Amino acid sequence: MNRDNFIKQTTEQLTKMNVPYKVQDGTDISISATFKNKDDDSEDILYTAFFFLNPADNKVYAYQKALAGQNDVSNDPSFVNMNVKRNDDDSLVPIGLILGSIAGIAVSLGFVFQKTDNQQMAVYPKGYIPASVGAAAQGTAFCTSCGAKMPIGTRFCTNCELIHKLLQ
Repeated sequence: MNRDNFIKQTTEQLTKMNVPYKVQDGTDISISATFKNKDDDSEDILYTAFFFLNPADNKVYAYQKALAGQNDVSNDPSFVNMNVKRNDDDSLVPIGLILGSIAGIAVSLGFVFQKTDNQQMAVYPKGYIPASVGAAAQGTAFCTSCGAKMPIGTRFCTNCELIHKLLQ
């Protein structure tokens, strides 16, 4: 049961689904994508999700939000069955499958999966540096406020927009 397996299996699944993601950018996995609703091709669905595996309580915290225009459709009962597609791909994906497949991966690896409406629970706590960063972190510093990666020698965090003492 480790973070690396969770991240590897999850990113492989997201790649198969043609869902864009980032790894260890303020959270273990983040998704930010624009989809088209199959039933209304003119309607953009802005989808955001964050996943944080907290080793302290062996839980994967998941936060998601989807906006159709100005309306939050994340908690609409029909949301999980909404079929969407990326602009660059005609294959349809039930948007609820994104969270559902990640939940399945987490549980299969022995973690508890918890969906939350609190975005802060699904991102790195202030000052958190994931243990699995290891060798990949060489030549990299981390923001002391939000935990985002920053090149050594920089002072401005583009994630939380704070200016720090010169990071070394």
